[in-house]
Amino acid sequence: NPFFFETLLQARSIVWVPAAYYYYRQTNPDSSSNLKDFHLPFDRLRDIRALFDRLDERDPHVLICLYNRVFSYVNSVIGEFGFPESDPEIMGRIREEFAAIDQDVLYSAKRGIQRERLAYYEDVMGITRAHVPEHEPVEHPSVSIIVPMKDARPLLWDTFKSVMAQDLESFEVVCVDCASTDRSYAVACDAASRDGRFRVVSCDSGGIAQGCNEGIDAARGEFVYVLLPGMEMPEGFLASIVLALDEHPEASCSVFAKSPRFMGDFLPKGSRCAAMNSEGNLCALMLADGGVLGASSKLFRKAFLDEQGIRFDARETEEGLLFSLKALRGADAVLVQRKARIDDERLHLRERGRKDAGERFAARMDMLDVLEEYASAIGDEEAVRAFRCCAVSQLDRDVHLYCSTADGEEVFQRVLEALKGRFGLAQQGGMYFLNQGAYRHLQRAALMGYQQFVQRELMLASNNVIELRNRNRSIKDSGSYRFGRAVSKMARKMLPKSVIAKVKKG
Repeated sequence: NPFFFETLLQARSIVWVPAAYYYYRQTNPDSSSNLKDFHLPFDRLRDIRALFDRLDERDPHVLICLYNRVFSYVNSVIGEFGFPESDPEIMGRIREEFAAIDQDVLYSAKRGIQRERLAYYEDVMGITRAHVPEHEPVEHPSVSIIVPMKDARPLLWDTFKSVMAQDLESFEVVCVDCASTDRSYAVACDAASRDGRFRVVSCDSGGIAQGCNEGIDAARGEFVYVLLPGMEMPEGFLASIVLALDEHPEASCSVFAKSPRFMGDFLPKGSRCAAMNSEGNLCALMLADGGVLGASSKLFRKAFLDEQGIRFDARETEEGLLFSLKALRGADAVLVQRKARIDDERLHLRERGRKDAGERFAARMDMLDVLEEYASAIGDEEAVRAFRCCAVSQLDRDVHLYCSTADGEEVFQRVLEALKGRFGLAQQGGMYFLNQGAYRHLQRAALMGYQQFVQRELMLASNNVIELRNRNRSIKDSGSYRFGRAVSKMARKMLPKSVIAKVKKG
């Protein structure tokens, strides 16, 4: 690479051959593609920087090319090679390269630097931490937000910012690091160093489930809420759910959704919340929010969890389906609240791009086995039905989520196997499930086959894009749009510049 850069920089002219493609493969056993040694990429970058200094190269376009190579090498070390960011030597080499970057050139580049790369640079260099507003600790928080972290560094800052923007002052954030190999622990410590409402707890033994349990044990608030990295709270969300449960002391926990499903006339359209008995309504409560089935769509009283001894099972995933089922079943009353749920779309997008989609799906299937084991052991038919309905919703979500990934066909086949012979789903008719729509989706996918199903999903996605494009075109072609544009142009000419500046600023 240093030779390549030097050739490009010192050549008087370069001939580009459009039709020729030269495929180069490293066959040297000591090369970086075979020998996973993180020193080699950083040594190359150091040689390239020495070359730039010797040639006094300051062209912004050339520097942007170098900076992209820096980010690519860093990504290969901590991504492709899998070296831990928590290693002080590796992070020292990364900081050395980032410190050599000219910030004026980096931020002036209109194209060429991806947003996530810039966010990672600001995180490592402490720029993001410096923008966190300072806040004093809260002695008696009303709610404890548990954030379990397992290699979740790219998602943490957006989640933390959404929490910091809440108008409820009396809360604490318990960040539990579950033996992360990336900078999750460092990011949480950066947030805690500026905002006293944040605390960091280490959980070296166990996974996400054990981390959630340690977070609940360490919680000091009256209420407990589990927030997964990648989820973001809308404005006023925290104060709304805490106030609603605080006004209903008879309820042990609350379930919230923008449009609670399967509630019938119990929660009329005009009402915001109402308390109900969990007995006889377990299925409806578990499926109230179709997007977030687990703990993140619920708020719990800490005293209730402690009295009932409700904690995450060691085999449980971060969704907390079994945890939620135990809590809803043990509650005397449950508050159902009509409230916009947290934004978890980024979490879904992250999962769609995962390379280990098959492993993630297998973990969820194992969790459904644990859920079935619990529901069958207690001998409660209502709990068994609630479990089966959750299984259908989970399978329907996963088959759409992972169908276009590398493990998509394997996931699809395992979903069909589960639909036909697992969890007793095939023995039940469609009327057995409250979520009949999800059950019909799975049946239709089974009749289609994998290839046809993927083609249909791609077609639906492209149709949505085309529909949105046509809608934008129709709006721009409308007379009201053209009239509004004409009025805005005339107003700019007539109004003083000071007024226009104030309008733009507002």
